[in-house]
Amino acid sequence: MNGRSQIDEVKDRAQEVQATIGDAAQGLMEIAADAGVRAQGLARDAGQRATVAAETVYDAGSEVAGLVEGVVRQNPWASLLVAMAAGYGLACIVKQRS
Repeated sequence: MNGRSQIDEVKDRAQEVQATIGDAAQGLMEIAADAGVRAQGLARDAGQRATVAAETVYDAGSEVAGLVEGVVRQNPWASLLVAMAAGYGLACIVKQRS
């Protein structure tokens, strides 16, 4: 082999390596794009589930508030005493921490 044919062989191998690297890069880009699409789907699903959970919590809170309101309307003096006792208890706890 002469010097010229060795140079041509090195060039051919370099082009093959370049093509292989290009194919690998293209494959990685496709994998990354697919992962992005999947991540978006998962995020959308998580958002929908969070919305349903928040609505459930809100509904439960509204129901509890309605129940408390009914009890307070039926027993205003007892409710006032319970609220005062709770406030006093919280004040004692806060004062001990200070």
